[in-house]
Order: sequence, then C-alpha cells, then structure tokens
Amino acid sequence: MKRSRILFCIENVRQGGISKALESLLPFIEQEHIDARIFCANQKDGPYARTFKKYFHRKQNKLLYLLSTYHREHKSLKRIGLICIKAISKLLKRTFKFDVFSYVLKKELNKASKDNFNIIIAFSEGFITQICSQIKAPKKIAWIHLDYERYLEYKNNINEEEIYKNYDYIIIPSQHCSKSFIKVFPQYRNKVQVIPNLVDESKIMELSTSDKDLDTKFSIDDNFRLVSVGRICYEKRFFEIPAIAKELKEQKIPFKWYIIGSGSENETAYLKKHIELNNVEEQVILLDAKDNPYPYIRHSHVLAVTSLTETFCYAIAEAKTLNTPVITTNFGTAYEVVSPENGIICDIKDFGKNINELYCNKEYYNQFRRLPNLVQDTNNKLCIFLKEVLKNNNAH
Repeated sequence: MKRSRILFCIENVRQGGISKALESLLPFIEQEHIDARIFCANQKDGPYARTFKKYFHRKQNKLLYLLSTYHREHKSLKRIGLICIKAISKLLKRTFKFDVFSYVLKKELNKASKDNFNIIIAFSEGFITQICSQIKAPKKIAWIHLDYERYLEYKNNINEEEIYKNYDYIIIPSQHCSKSFIKVFPQYRNKVQVIPNLVDESKIMELSTSDKDLDTKFSIDDNFRLVSVGRICYEKRFFEIPAIAKELKEQKIPFKWYIIGSGSENETAYLKKHIELNNVEEQVILLDAKDNPYPYIRHSHVLAVTSLTETFCYAIAEAKTLNTPVITTNFGTAYEVVSPENGIICDIKDFGKNINELYCNKEYYNQFRRLPNLVQDTNNKLCIFLKEVLKNNNAH
C-alpha cells in the first residue's frame, strides 16, 4: 500500500517551541504509516539538527544556508565572508527590489513540492508561511504557534490576508490563540482547527529519570529549587526573575532559581546585568540550554513561567506530566493548561508573594504534589484530522 506523504516546512533547527512541537508530533504521525519529511532553510545550526536529520527531504542548499546562518556564530574569515554575502543580499534588495533569500527558498521549495507530497505544512510563521502559500500542492496547511494579535504588534501590523487565503486549513494549538487569529481574519474562521500540540508523556517520564544529565550545581543543591525553561528572549521575561529573586532573598528564603535556556548575546547580557544589579548572583543560576531538561523539572520544587505570552507552553505540559507544581503569569493560554489542582496563575508583580507562600506553607504546597496530572490526550485528534484530509484528497 502506497504511503501518504507530508512535508513540514520550517525555518531552522534551533531551540524553541516550533522545533519541540515538531519533534513531539513526528513519532505519532509515523505510527499512522504516514511518510513525514522536513524542508528546512537552515538544517545545520541548532540542537535539533541531529534529531531531524533522518527526516530532511533534501540536502542543504549551500547558498540558502549562507543567507540564513548567523555570522556571529562563526569565526574569523568565515564570519567576514558571511557578512559580505549578507551585505550584497541587502544591496540587491534595496537597489533592485530582488530578495535573493526568498528567491532561493522558493526555488528549493518548488523542487521539493514536485516530489509527490499529499500535504505541505508551513510549520513556522513569517517567510516560511509566505513562501509556502505560493507553492502548488494538493492540500496546504498553515500551523500557527503564536498569539496572532501580538505577532502583528511587533511586525508593525503587516497585512497577511492574501497569504492565508491560499491555505486549505489553519491549525492553532489553543482556543485563546484561535480567537486572536479569527478576530483579525474572521473570513477564515471555517479554515481554523484547534489542535493542541502533542506531548509524548511516556518519553518525558523516561528521560526525567536520567539523573546523570544533571549539572553538579543542581544535583547537590538542597535549597528550595525553582526552574524556568525556554529561550532567553523578551517574550519569556526572564529579566524579571532577578528582581523577584531579590525579594525572596530579603525574606530569608533559602532558594536557588535555575534558568535553562540560551539566547542572543544581547538578551543574555541583559539578563546577566539584571542579576548583578539585584545582587542575586548566588541565587539565580544560568545553566544554558539542555538536550534533556526533564530531570531538572522533576527534581525542582516549582516550575516558574514568567512569559508575556505563550501559544502552548511545553514546559508547563512537561511539569504536569512530572508532577511538579507550576506558578505562571496570567497570559491567555495559561488558563487552558493550568488548574487549581496543579498550579498558580498570577500577575508578575505577585510572583514573589506566591513563591513565598508555597515555601512557607507546606500543607498548601503539598496539595499540588498529587499523582501525575497528565496532559489531555490530543494525539489522536491530530492523526484523525490528517487522515481525514488525506482521505478527502484521495477521493478527489
């Protein structure tokens, strides 16, 4: 029997929610005997390069790689060469309105689309969604991983109406973000499918027992441990943590707050500056990104989420699976994933007060330490949806 084929199109293989979401769903799609492949603009720079290697549909286009890699991550002559290539590309765009990157990307995607894929999925927003909208395919799906109204705010209210017009379906992982998208584009309401991101709970629980992966600083720590996991970026608001830590320090709470994640030089420097200004170098510890953060979540007393916005917070889903209490800021989707049984939702200004209560009131804290509160099983929902799309496609 001929297997159906799906091509997922992404920008890169760096740390982040998009890569995590794709990593989680691929095994479930394979269980349905669907051949899943990945088209990626930059297949090399990032921790998921190894994870996705067997799924890459084509070899890395060298020019596409040179145009998409960050020159700061390379040294000496290669860095200079990359800066020159980027400068030439910008010059062509300004002078002749010719975008080299978009041209090469579209050319490569066109080649890939001719390899008999039943569905092409634009799995990251921005230029991937834009270019995929111009590619021919039996069915096309746009997968949105963000709050669309907030996205428009920092994109200066760009108009993407024509882009989404060319998609058959639009998948969004939460009700909150679905409402946000439909508010902007009510005409596409019937295209929207709300399908929460997949969570491989058995894999998370298995990996969480690998204590050999723990950093020495963490494994010998007997303080009240908080952990925050994610990219060091504005949306995660890790820069708020040092001030909260200072408040806890002044209250004489013996704690350590571990931040697991990496970010740009500027964002990381900004976070370190706030740690120094608040004099909490002993309390707030940066551990960089980890391939396996689950032992840290399992052995922490609290998962702390300070985000400004989240479409689907994997760290919360993982903490629920590992029975680690959650304290999170009150972004829209928090109310869909956190309940009074497994965590606290509060304003960022009340973070310290709630952590203090969790530490001081053991009975209150222990009510969150119940049996694992597993994430609602949505894995079948995605597979049923994809099979229905494939069935309808074959019928035509």
